[in-house]
Amino acid sequence: MLQIDVSNLRNLTNEAIARAKAEKEKQEKEEEAKREQQRMNDILRAESVIYFIPSICEERAKAGEKRAIVMHLEYGKDYLGNVVSDKNLIGSGKIVFEECLRANLNPSLKYWHSDDGMDSGWDIEVSWS
Repeated sequence: MLQIDVSNLRNLTNEAIARAKAEKEKQEKEEEAKREQQRMNDILRAESVIYFIPSICEERAKAGEKRAIVMHLEYGKDYLGNVVSDKNLIGSGKIVFEECLRANLNPSLKYWHSDDGMDSGWDIEVSWS
């Protein structure tokens, strides 16, 4: 005759479920901590860029310009996707772009490349015409 302690099986199952739940909660907390750390890093980076925007713009204005590059964007850090628009901005790129909008600096995204075509990227450019 088959003898199985069903109550022991239930206990083992409940323990396994509790361990899995605890592990999932631990992973979620770690992921949230990583997201929060990244958010703080993005804010600090954005603040360091935003701090210099007035002096960059003043320097360009004194040179007779109506535009200034205020930030070089990094793929994966500041934007995602193949076609860059303000909808694809993330992290510090998004923060800086939005701050420039609030300051009525008419931000836009400008593509650039080196003369030899070996290097290229995107910048945030502002204008005050």
